[in-house]
Amino acid sequence: MTINEQGLKNQIKAKRFDRLYFIYGSEDYLKQYYAALIPKKTVEPDFEAFNLHRLDGKSTTLDEISDCIASLPMMGEYSCTVVYDMDLSQLISGKKGEEKSSEDDFSSLGGRFNEFVEIVADIPESSILIFWMDTVQVDLKNYKWIKITKTFEKFGTAVKLEKRNTSALSKLLCESAKKKS
Repeated sequence: MTINEQGLKNQIKAKRFDRLYFIYGSEDYLKQYYAALIPKKTVEPDFEAFNLHRLDGKSTTLDEISDCIASLPMMGEYSCTVVYDMDLSQLISGKKGEEKSSEDDFSSLGGRFNEFVEIVADIPESSILIFWMDTVQVDLKNYKWIKITKTFEKFGTAVKLEKRNTSALSKLLCESAKKKS
C-alpha cells in the first residue's frame, strides 16, 4: 500500500509496524525524520548495536541486506535495517521487457530484481527493512520506479512524503508552539 505522512503517523502511534518500508518524496526533512523515527520506536536504545543496521545503499549488496534482516533481535521485539540511498532502479536492467537474468551480472545490482523480490517477500516477522531515498530521485513516470514502487506496495508500505502547503506548515508551527508553552 502507499500512504502519506498521516498514514505513517497513524501506524507509528498504533505501534503497527510493517516489515517493509519505502520512504521517498520531495520533502527531505520528513524522509530523514521518519527513517530515524521508525528504528527509534522499534529498537531498544541499549541494544542498537545488535538490532539496528544502517547500510549505505551505494556500497551495500543484496546479500548484506538479506543477512541483516535474517538476524534475530537480541533482547527486543525487532531488528531494524535502514538502507540509505540504494538506487533500486538499477536492479532492473535494459529497457521495458528486457530484464536480464540474475546470472548475468553479480558484481552490481544490474538484473537482480528477482533476487530483490525474494528478499522483500520473505522478511521475518521480527525484522523491519526500510529503504530511505534521500538523494536518489524516484521518478514515477519511469517504468523501473513504477515496478519498484508496486513491489513495495505488494509486500510492505510505500511512504510518499511531499512538501507541506502553507496552511499545514502554519498548523504544525502553532501545535509546536502550544506544546512548548
